[in-house]
Amino acid sequence: CAGCHDGSLDPDLRAANAYDALVPDYVTAGDAENSVFFQRLPGKSHPPVGGISLTDNEITTIEEWINRGALE
Repeated sequence: CAGCHDGSLDPDLRAANAYDALVPDYVTAGDAENSVFFQRLPGKSHPPVGGISLTDNEITTIEEWINRGALE
């Protein structure tokens, strides 16, 4: 994702910025289904860009992280 969201496209998902860029504006801690970030994951409901899609396991891992409170 950081390939496109590299500071020139919001949110800035470069490693040093990703957490602060996502939480709380795009991630609703404890509620993955209502988190914009989760809804837009490539491979979930958002079409893959540049052939990049997340696996079911990766999507589940992100969902669990958000539902557990999206801790840094």
